[in-house]
Amino acid sequence: MAEEAECSQATIINIRANLRQFGSVHAPPTRIGRKRTVTPLMIEALCEYLSEKPGLYLDEMAVFLWDEFRTLVTTSSIRRALVAKGA
Repeated sequence: MAEEAECSQATIINIRANLRQFGSVHAPPTRIGRKRTVTPLMIEALCEYLSEKPGLYLDEMAVFLWDEFRTLVTTSSIRRALVAKGA
């Protein structure tokens, strides 16, 4: 099979393992690093809140997230999330 596909036997073994385990020739991507503290749901809620009150400071946004989700979020995390969202 490797000769017909013009690849190594290790490639064939990896493809078979991926098919068996994941149902696809490619394994799903793995996340690297720490989990996000600002979830996509939080970002959406914050964006809606910012559409109503566009002049909020980052610390006021952190208070809103605490009131809504009971999650302590740093202002730098909020800034990074908003920049990633493009807001």
